[in-house]
Amino acid sequence: MTQIPWELFASDVNLPEDSGTCAVGMLFLSKEADLRIDAKMKLESSLLQEGFEILGYRIVPVDATVLGERSAQTEPWMEQIFVSHPTARDAEMESLLYIARKRVEDTLSYEALYVASLSPKTIVYKGMLKSSAIVRYYKDLRDPRYKVQYALWHRRFSTNTMPRWPLAQPFRAVAKLSFSLRDPVSPKP
Repeated sequence: MTQIPWELFASDVNLPEDSGTCAVGMLFLSKEADLRIDAKMKLESSLLQEGFEILGYRIVPVDATVLGERSAQTEPWMEQIFVSHPTARDAEMESLLYIARKRVEDTLSYEALYVASLSPKTIVYKGMLKSSAIVRYYKDLRDPRYKVQYALWHRRFSTNTMPRWPLAQPFRAVAKLSFSLRDPVSPKP
């Protein structure tokens, strides 16, 4: 999970000057074209219902040669969707994105569409691969235009179920951090 690298994406998608009006979604889709098209249409419809404008899509550049056999067999088609909203910002935009995502997820299986992230602030790159291979797999992460102020890395798979791409961590949001950005012994004013 990282901050969104708007500079990188601006070279592929026509984005507004104010990135505060935009959000990006990392989508895992079916490799079957009919299912993929249907899933994207349903997602677009749900986003439009919440007042979003669809700015475009970007195919996520990957190097599948780093995948193991099982990961390669189940690798999803990956695209990023770019949207903007004329009035919603920050928490309001996050809320509208959540509503749109939940609405479409309730109608589709995760094989047809899994939304790894959909946010105006963060993007999640994850997969069913070794943590040491993630930078080799996702070409974006090696691009010099991928400039962000933070990145969170988690290297654990679900251990009580068969591994699947959507179950790879990190998840869409960090619910609990075990560190503080504040100095606990700062002098009082």
